Amino acid sequence: MPQKLKEVKPKSGRRGNNEGCIYERKPGSWCGQITTGYRTDGKPIRKTVYGSSRQEVAKKVAKLTDEVSANGYAHESASTERNFEILCKE
Repeated sequence: MPQKLKEVKPKSGRRGNNEGCIYERKPGSWCGQITTGYRTDGKPIRKTVYGSSRQEVAKKVAKLTDEVSANGYAHESASTERNFEILCKE
């Protein structure tokens, strides 16, 4: 008797490093995120883009990725936090 062949499932598409992520929020709505920098406490600063199709979001994410590549990652400075504290005290 011949053996039954295993079903091969296609791998889910995976984006490479520093390419952001794209996912479907609800049917017909897509979202993309990219890390543009890091806060002083080490948490990432993320930019989010939305679109009605995956291709549209992929173009927006690619544009953001190019900007980050050209300008480098953003870092929040401690002076930003101090200014916020001063404004809150007044």
